Amino acid sequence: MGTLGKLKCLGVLSALLVGCASTAAPAAPAPDCIRDHPRAGAPGADTMAQQELCTKDAGTGCVATAFISEAAAVCIAKQAGLAPGIKAWQSNLVYHFGVKTVRWNVQNTVADKGVDGVTGNGIAINATTGAVMEKFGWGAIP
Repeated sequence: MGTLGKLKCLGVLSALLVGCASTAAPAAPAPDCIRDHPRAGAPGADTMAQQELCTKDAGTGCVATAFISEAAAVCIAKQAGLAPGIKAWQSNLVYHFGVKTVRWNVQNTVADKGVDGVTGNGIAINATTGAVMEKFGWGAIP
């Protein structure tokens, strides 16, 4: 079934945001990305907020100083095959309550149909290990 294997689809209403995620096993981290793009300085407020969510929910890998950098996450997404898309990539650090860990979501935009919405793809990367957790598609209708 393509490179994503079996897909798990979910719908989230937030301007009608819909996504499908691969259920394939996580890919090994890209150590060169982590080595070449180290985290610099103390964790910021957003990073500390994700650590707090993780800790309060008894998640795993909750230590903010151990999180990989955004640049490392983008490098891993490139190596994992995320296409350039039609706009600059978006990346964000989030705590995922379902898998109880902090992850980087790196997303592209592949189509912008105006009032009919936008679509793209993304890669979720474990913020502590750098392992690819899932590949997913997304869409939003304004």
